[in-house]
This record gives sequence, C-alpha cells and structure tokens, in this order.
Amino acid sequence: MTLAEKRFKITYELTTRGMPKEFVREGAEIALEHIKIKRTTIAEAIEFVIRWIEIASEEDQTDSID
Repeated sequence: MTLAEKRFKITYELTTRGMPKEFVREGAEIALEHIKIKRTTIAEAIEFVIRWIEIASEEDQTDSID
C-alpha cells in the first residue's frame, strides 16, 4: 500500500468516526508517524490517534474548569 493510499484510508476512517475536521489532517499525520515508528497496523494507529485526541480534549475541558 502506498503512502497516499494509507493517508486516504486513515483520513477516511477518522472522518467516518466523527473526528472534528480541524483534527483529521493532523491526526492522519500522527497516525502515519505512529505506523513508521511503532510498526503498527493502520487500525492500531487510528485507535492511538482517537485516544490521543480524547485525552487532549479532556485536559482542555479540565483546564477551562479551573
């Protein structure tokens, strides 16, 4: 699978899972890097990015409460 095909598949998956548009491009790049570094599958990289965004969002909400 080419890099463009991987990027398309990741972008499609992130979009269909409801990730906000402003995070999709960055999320796709993070997923591709995760695949390169950890040698994971696309599915594992997508799950990593989704968890990462959820954690970051929770921290932002906590910061705004303080």
